[in-house]
Amino acid sequence: MSGKCIRKIERNTCNDFESIGVECQYNNEYQIFNLFDKYVRANNNIGNAAMWDLGILHSSNDIIVLMDNDVFVEKDWDKEMIDKLSDNSIGVTFPYSVLGTDDYRATQYRGRKDGFCFAFRKETYNKVGPFLQNQPFHSYYEDDNFFMEVMKLGLKLVACESSRVFHKGQGTTKQMMNIEIKDGIEANKKWFEEKWEKEYPCLTTQKVL
Repeated sequence: MSGKCIRKIERNTCNDFESIGVECQYNNEYQIFNLFDKYVRANNNIGNAAMWDLGILHSSNDIIVLMDNDVFVEKDWDKEMIDKLSDNSIGVTFPYSVLGTDDYRATQYRGRKDGFCFAFRKETYNKVGPFLQNQPFHSYYEDDNFFMEVMKLGLKLVACESSRVFHKGQGTTKQMMNIEIKDGIEANKKWFEEKWEKEYPCLTTQKVL
């Protein structure tokens, strides 16, 4: 996450919050970690799922927002996402976003059920977590699996139209993608589909509301 991303969060967030950064082996942006309220160091590249779990472990708040390192938020982006979580029938909230274009203000926003930015109550995580379970690879499909587990509890996934962000897309993965990782993604996809296809359709085909 760049210093620009963090400064936008500080300026445009209306709720009080605690920012937590998790440092991993492939992250070459160590100089920005003094901008977080807390930062946690992993000894190596533990993967996205374990990084999320580690960050949540160090959080003291009742509501968690997980965000990729290439998300730029707009004013009051968090208000509707957090407000809707006061409804106990809602398990996860998402922003509306535009993806992968510099001319994002001229582009239509979409509500996507995706792991680049989402909010949930810690009590929900305690019921269905952690993100790192028995998947064969340490990253990918951990968000989809979490959303499925939340729906299994009977809770809703809700996109919030007044919560707006710009998602650059592949801010980290394009720097680290190789054959081994691509094979790992395919292994996780197979794990996810074998686990859920009998009860739910694959969530990755339903990103747009």
